Amino acid sequence: MGRLSGNQRRCRRLISMFWLKTIVYFLVVEILYIANPGTLKPDNIQILSGLATLVVAFMSIKISSKKCSRSTFGWARAEVLGAFVNAVFLVALCFSITVDACRRFYQAFQPGNIEDRPCLFFLHGVSRLFVNVIGLFLFRAGANATAIDSNENAERFQPPNRVQDQKSESPQQMNMRGVFLHCLAGTLNSVKIIIPLLVHVMVGLWKYKGYFNLVDPTLSLLVVMIMLRSVWPLLRESAFILLQSFPAHIQVDEIQSRLLKTFDGVSAVREFHVWQLTGDKIIASAHIWYKSLFEYMKLSEKVEEFFHDEGIHSITIQSEFVESLNVTLNRSSSNSTQQYVEEPSTL
Repeated sequence: MGRLSGNQRRCRRLISMFWLKTIVYFLVVEILYIANPGTLKPDNIQILSGLATLVVAFMSIKISSKKCSRSTFGWARAEVLGAFVNAVFLVALCFSITVDACRRFYQAFQPGNIEDRPCLFFLHGVSRLFVNVIGLFLFRAGANATAIDSNENAERFQPPNRVQDQKSESPQQMNMRGVFLHCLAGTLNSVKIIIPLLVHVMVGLWKYKGYFNLVDPTLSLLVVMIMLRSVWPLLRESAFILLQSFPAHIQVDEIQSRLLKTFDGVSAVREFHVWQLTGDKIIASAHIWYKSLFEYMKLSEKVEEFFHDEGIHSITIQSEFVESLNVTLNRSSSNSTQQYVEEPSTL
């Protein structure tokens, strides 16, 4: 059997994690329903969100490796879109946890059911913690890898050494980071379930049990703050790529000024547009005015190398010539003058 590609390894990990979470999901549903049907809904949302994350990541990998007749770049942004969707899922999950925490604050001093069956809730938290810790180990390598197999539609591009320190994440890294953050959220939520139960066992005879009920929602809000801080960079970066913005290390005005200072044969740069396709794939288009056709023949390849050194993967240049423009203007002016001289007098 041949060696598995990067996409195949990631797909196998996602499938394995999906089935493991599905088995634990059904066990958790039974445990929570027996212990307290009222707590079934919020935990259902968290577990189903984790399963949906795995499905989205898996589908984005499969789609990104296919060719598309309607797009010359293929489905290059499929994994970026998957990372964005998973980030939105995680933000929605944080909102759900916040709403549930507010409800628990309101009901803190009302009689609760957690004291009736603490062992079942403890088993629920430990099982979820076990599964999510496995997920952290499975997807941490993919989220932090510096080199992952690209899809078959993507052309390999090695940015210059000056730009490598500031390069963006690849779409594969962003996709796996979305899954990793969901596993991290599940791990924190599992710890959030276990800690109040341990406190309850240690201070089970405490007279003021209402204050004990404040531990769980307080930890929930702490988990929400940690997760929002973690997911915000992924949400922001994936959204910027989908909106065709360019990364922070590309300074459009500075590139234009350096181009004019470097090449004397270039007189002006117009309609210079830059956007990020995926990761380090930066696309650009520009109208470049050369002083003459001779300057264009001499500098055209050097100008393309200049943009490559700036970290731009591909650029489309429309070349214009000041010399030809001046000739055209002179001819137009001459024809206008001659027509004015030859025009008969109306007197």
